Amino acid sequence: MSQTSKNILSIVFILSILVELTYTLGYTFGVYYRQYLHSYTKEAFAFVVNRFIDFALLSGEGLRYVVTNRRDIFAKANDIRNDIGRAFSYC
Repeated sequence: MSQTSKNILSIVFILSILVELTYTLGYTFGVYYRQYLHSYTKEAFAFVVNRFIDFALLSGEGLRYVVTNRRDIFAKANDIRNDIGRAFSYC
């Protein structure tokens, strides 16, 4: 058997060991995850999705309020800006 054939076979052997190790680690982690972590992960994911939906709804309500009352908001902001400007004028 030539050196090239030995090298190819040793690489294939190392790859087969790595595949077997990866499968074993994945299987072990999967069993552990299903037994101890799955319910918590489901609850955390549902909580994050719920918070995202709440935030989206609240943002929509805020946007509607700002668009509806934009003239009043701009007038109030302009009044505040003028008050601050008057406080720093030296006339």
